[in-house]
Amino acid sequence: MTWLLPKSTRTPRAKSWLWAITSMAARRLSGVRTHVQTADERASIPKGTGYITDIGMTGPIVSVLGVRVEQSIAMFRGDLTEYFKTAEGDCAVSGALFDITRNGKCNSVTRVWERWNVR
Repeated sequence: MTWLLPKSTRTPRAKSWLWAITSMAARRLSGVRTHVQTADERASIPKGTGYITDIGMTGPIVSVLGVRVEQSIAMFRGDLTEYFKTAEGDCAVSGALFDITRNGKCNSVTRVWERWNVR
């Protein structure tokens, strides 16, 4: 079973969830809060659950959540006059690999971050 924590979950709350559900069937636990990959991956927590607070975001590297930087700044200033446009340029793919045994226990969690050149 996989649990994906809601976006509003903060790190301390996510870790509380981790300890609360290790007695259940979950073997992989990850969440998304900041869209910035965290470095707190763990494996073999009691009962074999794997964990990472935030697996990160996939999209343009020079962006604000995939949107052109200047548009994001304009939004905060109240100057946004058009719909958001996807930022151009190289992208990154981020995530996590969970090595799960046949009996459902997590052996390891490996963070993934790869740059993709967009031409």
